[in-house]
Amino acid sequence: MFWLRVFLLGLGFMSISVVWPLYDSFVTLYYQEWIASGLVVGLLMAMDNFLGLTLQPYVGALSDQTRTRLGRRVPYLAAGAPVAALFLALIPFAREAGLWPLVGAAVGLNLAMASFRSPTVALMPDVIPPHLRSQANGIINWMGALGGALAFLMASQLYPRDPRLPFFGAAGLLVAVALVFLFGIREPAEPQGGVPEEERPQGLWAAARSLARGLVDPQARRLLLAVAFWSGAFQGTSTWFTTFATQHLGMDEGGATFSLLFFTGALLLFALPAGWLGGRIGRRPTMAMGAALMALGVAAVWLAGSAGAVADNPWPLRLALLVAGTGHSLMVVQAYPALVQLAPPGQTGAYTGLYYIVSQMGGILAPPFFGQLRDSVGWAGVFTATVVFLLFAGTTALTVRGAEALPVPAPGQTDGRGPGSAVF
Repeated sequence: MFWLRVFLLGLGFMSISVVWPLYDSFVTLYYQEWIASGLVVGLLMAMDNFLGLTLQPYVGALSDQTRTRLGRRVPYLAAGAPVAALFLALIPFAREAGLWPLVGAAVGLNLAMASFRSPTVALMPDVIPPHLRSQANGIINWMGALGGALAFLMASQLYPRDPRLPFFGAAGLLVAVALVFLFGIREPAEPQGGVPEEERPQGLWAAARSLARGLVDPQARRLLLAVAFWSGAFQGTSTWFTTFATQHLGMDEGGATFSLLFFTGALLLFALPAGWLGGRIGRRPTMAMGAALMALGVAAVWLAGSAGAVADNPWPLRLALLVAGTGHSLMVVQAYPALVQLAPPGQTGAYTGLYYIVSQMGGILAPPFFGQLRDSVGWAGVFTATVVFLLFAGTTALTVRGAEALPVPAPGQTDGRGPGSAVF
């Protein structure tokens, strides 16, 4: 029953992970049918990150204080996912109607997705004890990678037949997962470990002010800084990869999206080992190792592209993407459990919101920044910036203290995070 619960949680993350590869891969190209400036396209593509900086963390903190018959987190996904599915299915039609209908459909999709992502993610530490969160997050991210792989498979196989089909498939999955959450998940009355009455949720902005004023352990701020640079490197490069592959390497759209399957496939292969590795050697060294490996893979992507003839022989490029994806899996599996470990009791949703604030700040700044680099100095600048961001993120993550999993307490004892926090 315990791991079944983890599997059901993973379905929510899988549905989210299907949407964004399609959005990043194709909406970037759709905008360029109307807009020549890489900076403007990057700003439009940063919309999801802007909402991640505003609406998404607000909803995450709000879910801490939500009390309904369905629980704190589930109502947000049950309401938001069908709306997101509707706007996702409208995108290919909006593309044909013109730029502003396309922007309108993208805005609707981003608003709906932002309304349930944080509560969906925050549900994991509600039901998983601290010493198993790295492993559980490995399973959840493995399912997220499965969703990403499914998106790229739909894109490469269905898009050539009809550009609308991948969007319809992803929309159907969103609706199906919303039904699974609505009827298959029963949230606990209180988060895992309970929350003392004097430590009830304070809200997102109170948590943010505490971080800014130094009232919270500086280790959390340091970890969030690492997350910001890692996220900027990942989101900035992924936004522009399809354009890089089609315009610079001479690949077609199907081949470019299929190549990204190797990046996502690495998460499928290594998400579970990454969870085990974090529990074995620690979250900090695992994150640092992941950032270094991802930087190596990104550099190899550029070198493979510089060697030429990628359209005729894409396998060196795909091997480099596999290496980069392996490093990404080590980072993504550990970062969120590490931050939750530093959160005060009762602040899981708020700290989930903070996680998305800083990760989306990187995502807001990186796509237009990388777009401007492409316009001004070329693709070499984009890949150089990505490697620098990743090395900084890994070095910073290695200096964080207090983010490791706590030992399993003896029966009747607490886990050190406050009264009533014994692990079941």
